[in-house]
Amino acid sequence: MKEGEGARTDADVKEVLTELHSQRDKLVHLIEDAEHDLQGLMRDAGDGAGHDRSRHGRDQLRA
Repeated sequence: MKEGEGARTDADVKEVLTELHSQRDKLVHLIEDAEHDLQGLMRDAGDGAGHDRSRHGRDQLRA
């Protein structure tokens, strides 16, 4: 509390807690989305290894 400010009321504290919980929920959601995206990137990181598009046509001609 800053000098010259009155004591916080229960309503003030409740308002601050509500805002903090809201921000926390948003951040948790962002982190969950980022974790999901990262898992997808890690899962797909090996896709295409040895399957270069520029070679695909050449490999088809050899078949």
